[in-house]
Amino acid sequence: MELSIIDKILTFLQTIFSSFLTIELLIVFVVIYLFLHFNHKINNKKIKFLICGLILFIVCICFFLFQQDIGYVFSSIVKVIMQCFYFPNIIFYFTTVLLSFICLCWTVFASYPKNRKIIQYILLLTHLYLFTVFATICYQEELSLINTANIYQYDSLFVIVQVSQCIFILFWIYQLSYRLYKRFHRPVEKK
Repeated sequence: MELSIIDKILTFLQTIFSSFLTIELLIVFVVIYLFLHFNHKINNKKIKFLICGLILFIVCICFFLFQQDIGYVFSSIVKVIMQCFYFPNIIFYFTTVLLSFICLCWTVFASYPKNRKIIQYILLLTHLYLFTVFATICYQEELSLINTANIYQYDSLFVIVQVSQCIFILFWIYQLSYRLYKRFHRPVEKK
């Protein structure tokens, strides 16, 4: 569908003001914005919780109305993510290796607690080590990294990639759980 910029703007404005419901939703979100804007100055926690609850309510209504479609989309997204991790193309695998390298450099220079650094070192260095094993086997077998099908014909390479990706996922699960723990764990004050 080829639309000029003006046609896109006009279509956008027509869509927003096309029904009474979309106008109501626009007003609701403008009011939410105004509450958040003015609450920024007074910092009232009740208003923050009320706004979050209202937004959650609106999103839940949308989920309820389209629950079958959202379920199908969510299932498709999970399939694609699992396929990327278990049968990654080389670009995705290189991307995870690059992320591991960046995270490793970040960990080296960050002032994290000792235990956290040790766990991150183990996970990230294992992921990078498995990539170097993968690259070494590809070099020894004279495999082209462009053709993914040739690479996955070797069981050893396939297993290395799967274990490597599982370690990468484990690293991010650890990161998320550590941040959630720090966020919600507050020491009890002794009186």
